[in-house]
Amino acid sequence: MVMEIIPNWDGGKTIAGFGKVTGTIYGSWVIKMWGSKGTTNCSTGSKISGYVTMQMGLNSDLSTSANCKLASSAKVQWAWSNVQANFLTTAANRISFVIISASEEYVFGGDIATGANVGDDSYIIIAGGSTLDTP
Repeated sequence: MVMEIIPNWDGGKTIAGFGKVTGTIYGSWVIKMWGSKGTTNCSTGSKISGYVTMQMGLNSDLSTSANCKLASSAKVQWAWSNVQANFLTTAANRISFVIISASEEYVFGGDIATGANVGDDSYIIIAGGSTLDTP
């Protein structure tokens, strides 16, 4: 379930949400696509044309020349999820995370001391809840 879509200041889009992992466990996720700032970024004005099927791809998979203007198989700049690889076999990881809102803070991204590269490392702030008993 998509809970928030944020148009980022660098032209990117951040999407946050959650989904069922099992019958009783929920996992949350956040992805960012097409922004012109960051380690692996797209150029200013990059856009996807036509109807696309999104495919998960991380920084190492993204090529600014090949993946930022695709008509299909678009990739993300970065992705986050709370789901552990061993979440079913380890009791400590059998917890639900549900994101209900997200926001972007870009003013303090970059080098705070000098003010250089402001916005290059914007913060995505997410709010929600979990079943973790010792947060």
